[in-house]
Amino acid sequence: MDSSPPPDRPPPPDPRARRPATAYRELLIVFGATWLLLVFHGALGRDLVIAGVTLEKPELSAYLRRWQGAPFTAEAQAAIEPEATLPTAAPADLPSSGVTASAVAPLARGPQRILLLGDSMVEVLEPRLADYCLENGHRLFPAIWYASTTASWASGPELEDLLREIKPTLVVVALGSSELTARRIDQRERHVRAILQRVGPRPLLWIGPPNWREDTGINAMLARVLGAGRFFSSATLDLERGADGIHPNAVGGAKWAEAFASWVREDGARAIALAPPTRVAPRVPARVYAPPR
Repeated sequence: MDSSPPPDRPPPPDPRARRPATAYRELLIVFGATWLLLVFHGALGRDLVIAGVTLEKPELSAYLRRWQGAPFTAEAQAAIEPEATLPTAAPADLPSSGVTASAVAPLARGPQRILLLGDSMVEVLEPRLADYCLENGHRLFPAIWYASTTASWASGPELEDLLREIKPTLVVVALGSSELTARRIDQRERHVRAILQRVGPRPLLWIGPPNWREDTGINAMLARVLGAGRFFSSATLDLERGADGIHPNAVGGAKWAEAFASWVREDGARAIALAPPTRVAPRVPARVYAPPR
């Protein structure tokens, strides 16, 4: 019998020690998950708003639309190109930043086909504006894209689809509430200019957000780009709010719409018929877009 001692056995592996290959795999998983989250966020077509704070999104939506076979328009290209490659001036058919009310092309007289589009604030403005339209022979077409931003309407097909389908004689935009805390205001300006270019020669009026807190520059940018003839600032209006402290309630919404109508009547270039309502309009069906896409 062999009485020699058994050979030394190697110690069992330390379970706490990770092999390099395992560490690399875990690192790749972390990077991959982060990239997927960025792609998902960019594909939403809107910024995330958490507790009133807007989280900037990566400008990936235009790339994703290209991969999905959607038309890759000049506006979508501008949304993702470096700042230096973008034109610094507005298109020739758009008023300059110093436009006055008299420089805005007057609306055609008579009944109007009014496209009212924007974020959830459209739902607040629509009831009283519908009363005005009923009183004055206009037709109102509301389109609500909950939590949408200027980027949403600048990059998606929704605006072009609505313009082609409704053929409005006046476009009224209610946007900016989801961008009160936006930091990259220069990026928002590019989106606003893209929206204007899409709307083209059609008359347009923009209702600014009814601030419930100080903004980071969205109202000043809208006023500069649109000019006094097309931008109605709602930032300083004293409006009754709903339970969330953000959206005006029914009383506040009616007061807001009244202030906008009064502003429209003050200048001949915008002087469509907006006599005060004497009756209540039935609820107007709205085109509704869900927040995430």
